[in-house]
Amino acid sequence: MPEIEYGQSTTEESVSLWREAISFYAARPFAVIKVLLPPAVIAYLAALICQHEIELIRARVIASGFRVFTWHDVGAYELLMLPMQLWLILKQWFLWICYCFAIIGICNFVRDYSVEEDRSSIGVFSTIRDRPVRFLSSATLFFGVLVLAFAGMMFILTGIVEIQQRAHIPYAGAWENWVSTLGAIALISAVLVRWAFAVPVAVLKDLPFSAAMRLSDQLTNHRMLQLWALAMESEVAGYFALIAPSYVLFYLHLPLTPFNYYCGEAAAILLSAVSQTPLMLAIAIVLARHTPESEPMHSSANRKWTA
Repeated sequence: MPEIEYGQSTTEESVSLWREAISFYAARPFAVIKVLLPPAVIAYLAALICQHEIELIRARVIASGFRVFTWHDVGAYELLMLPMQLWLILKQWFLWICYCFAIIGICNFVRDYSVEEDRSSIGVFSTIRDRPVRFLSSATLFFGVLVLAFAGMMFILTGIVEIQQRAHIPYAGAWENWVSTLGAIALISAVLVRWAFAVPVAVLKDLPFSAAMRLSDQLTNHRMLQLWALAMESEVAGYFALIAPSYVLFYLHLPLTPFNYYCGEAAAILLSAVSQTPLMLAIAIVLARHTPESEPMHSSANRKWTA
């Protein structure tokens, strides 16, 4: 494999990566949120449309009075629920595309600040407009990697339950679900973090996805622990941000009106985007540091990674 043309990272850089991301965020919170707003709005609209279709399908299945009594009925029931499952996957894909949309904007935003302070954030998504096929293909391929990771996480959780049952270990309550789920997420994240740069590198440097994966694997050298910690923060904080509005509505005993529902969904998506931004900023900082200012984002020098 060819040697990376960017300077190898040092331990000192990785130690300060978390602090750099948080400091950048704290110094320019409104500018960062301004970059996040377009993908957050798109994610909100896409989630509403998909969820509406999911609820319609669920209502039709329930209204049909279908009940599962035999294994043959289970297959028929799964067939009825297949469109809902497909819509659910489509919803997750849309949300992931919006996440990648945001991370590309953040990467361009950080790069602009590294070149010229207080530069306007207008045009941070121009790379996506110039390379829509590269953006959609790389983001979709990585979504496939995430689906495999989710399957791996479910395999781990199922294995834990199987071992527990065979060893006659009593179920320890709700906290056991949290511990086992967080442990599985931590294990999967430790593997995925090696490719944290894959989508932004593929889009910003106009590289095939396989080449971007290889370059990402090298860019994570000496940064594994910091990136893993940021990934765990992103997963945990993003999850709590998504469920927080619904809990607020519940504990305030507010009626479930369409207005409250739509506001809650909007707040959940925006809070989730804000809470996951430190990881985006860390990735953007590393890319800005290891991309010389004189090098265009789609330099022909990068073509050697396609080999």
